[in-house]
Amino acid sequence: MAVMALLVSGCARAATRSGWSPIDQAEASDTATVLPVVLAATLTPAPIATSGSTIQPVGTLDVSSLPSALPASMKGYDLYSWQIGNDWSFTLITSTNRTKSFDEITAPGNSVRSDGFVKISVSGIDDLEKVLQLLPEGQSILWGGMDLGTEAPDGKVYLTFPPASLMSEVSAYCTSLQLTLTSLKNQ
Repeated sequence: MAVMALLVSGCARAATRSGWSPIDQAEASDTATVLPVVLAATLTPAPIATSGSTIQPVGTLDVSSLPSALPASMKGYDLYSWQIGNDWSFTLITSTNRTKSFDEITAPGNSVRSDGFVKISVSGIDDLEKVLQLLPEGQSILWGGMDLGTEAPDGKVYLTFPPASLMSEVSAYCTSLQLTLTSLKNQ
């Protein structure tokens, strides 16, 4: 019993107070940024001069080089578009948790890997529709970019949206294929 009393008495001590607070130690942050990091990266234009630039034309799609059907993606697909001159180019890429670089999105060439990762770049609405036909029904597609309108710098390439008529055409086509297309453009 004496041992028990000794143990209990050793545990009893007066409460202490500290002025330390994790809030006091936190660094102030800029509250103007309200977008998640991944979305902010998607929305940030990445201007690159077209004259002397490394941006190559995407070229015409060779459908025979693609599988007869693209794999279903648990996270869906991302769609990006950009314009060089009068030509619109598009990249359909598997959605992932990692941010894709501007160079990765705009690079010509297509890839359908054995792990299910897809990156297909095409020029023009007709070729984009051929690629969309390969997606399984029910897939979701998030169309990302920025609409800089008249603020777009001349001679620069950035991820943007085509005119409303082309966007409507792609949206209607996706609906006909039972694909869910969501655009980040404010309409």
